[in-house]
Amino acid sequence: MCIIHYAESAISALNCTGVVLGGLRVRVSPSKTPVTQRELKDFFRTACGEIQHLRLLGDYHHQTRIAFIEFTLAESAISALNCTGVVLGGLRVRIDSAC
Repeated sequence: MCIIHYAESAISALNCTGVVLGGLRVRVSPSKTPVTQRELKDFFRTACGEIQHLRLLGDYHHQTRIAFIEFTLAESAISALNCTGVVLGGLRVRIDSAC
């Protein structure tokens, strides 16, 4: 939510519709493989760009793990979305926007 107190600020805010501020987060799922956080980070940093934050949910005892990756640049996140179907740890992964 954004609260704007002045008319000129409201007009400026309307002009920013669709603008991405900062990075963009993507979700990598499902991964039924023992892929590590380091392997994910190395792959996506090389293929897409600088990563600001990566969180891998689950552990080796769970069948499915999900990763949330926040990129420094929106362009890097867009590149990551194009990686759907890439094989990591022996299985194809699906990449979706997490916003």
